Amino acid sequence: MKLTPWMLAVAAFLIIAVLAVGFLFKRLFAVEPVVQPEVERRNVPMALSDIEPGTRIDASFIGDGPAILSELPPDTVLSSEGVIGRIARNKIEFAKPLQLSDFYPFGEGPEIELALGNRLVSVDVGNRTGLVSGFVKRGNYVDVLMTVEGSDGSATAAGDAMTLQLFDGVKVFAVNGNNTSVNAEQNEITLELTPQQQKVMVLAKEKGKISLSYNPDGPGNGGLSIQTSKSDRVLLSEILGIEQTEKDEKPFVTEQYRNGSHRNAYYDEDGRAVNGGTGDFGGRDAGGAPLQGNNGFGLNSTSIDPPAAEQQTQQVSSASGISY
Repeated sequence: MKLTPWMLAVAAFLIIAVLAVGFLFKRLFAVEPVVQPEVERRNVPMALSDIEPGTRIDASFIGDGPAILSELPPDTVLSSEGVIGRIARNKIEFAKPLQLSDFYPFGEGPEIELALGNRLVSVDVGNRTGLVSGFVKRGNYVDVLMTVEGSDGSATAAGDAMTLQLFDGVKVFAVNGNNTSVNAEQNEITLELTPQQQKVMVLAKEKGKISLSYNPDGPGNGGLSIQTSKSDRVLLSEILGIEQTEKDEKPFVTEQYRNGSHRNAYYDEDGRAVNGGTGDFGGRDAGGAPLQGNNGFGLNSTSIDPPAAEQQTQQVSSASGISY
C-alpha cells in the first residue's frame, strides 16, 4: 500500500491524541509524593565486638557509630569516658549503642561465686607464653606446672632444674583482673583452688616459675598431682640423658675453734676442701683452713694437736678452772 499525504496526517493526529489522553489520565490519577521527614542522627559509643559479662572495659573495646537519636534509650552512653574502667553486667552485642544499665557502677563488680569450700589465688605467669599465647581465658580449665631453676641452693638433687605438675583441671576465675586482654610482658591469673591446693600454690609461686597448659577435659579431681613417682615431673638431667646418683655424698664437716672463734670446714670424700665454711672468721669462705699457725691464723699446719706452747697454756687454764 502506498502512503499518501493524508495518511501521514492522520497517523500524526492519532499519535498526538494518544499522548494527550495519557497525559490527562496521569493528571487524574496522580498522587502527591510523600516527603520523608529528616531523621536526626548522632555518633554514640558502640561495642566493636560482643562483650561477655564480667569484662572490664577499655578503650580498645569501643568505637563510635551513627544511631537515630529518637530511638536511643534514656540511659544511652554518649561518651566512652563514661564506661571505660567499668565491668560489663550483661552481654553486650556488636554495634549496639552502650547503655549505663549494661555496666556495674565504677569500683563495683559481680559477686564472687565459688564452689563450696574453694578459694581464689592469684599468681604471676610472666609473658603470653605462660597463658598458652593468650588462648587461656576466664572459665577455662588448666593444668598448673612449676619450674625450679637448677642451682647450688636448689631443692632438687644435685641442684638440677626440674618441672613438675602441681594440679590438673583447675578453673580460671580471671585473667589480669576482670580485663580479658593479655599483656606481652607480664600477666596475672586468678585460679579457683581447694584449701589444700591454695597452700601448695602460695609456696610454689614464691619458689618457682608457674606455667599453665590448657586442659580440654575440664575439672580435675580437686587435689594435688604431685605423686611419689617420677611420672609427674621431669629433670633437666633426664632430658639431657645425664645419669644422676640416687644420693649425693655429703661433705665431711669439721668444727674448728681458734682464739675464741669458731667455724665449720667442709671436705669432700677425697679430702679436698669445698666451699661452705661458716663461723666467726669472716662469714662464708673456703673450708679446710688449717687449725693452727703463726699468730693463730697461719696456714702451715693442719695438725689437730695443739703445739707445746698451747698445751702448756691449756694445762695452766685447766688448773685455774678456766676452759676454752
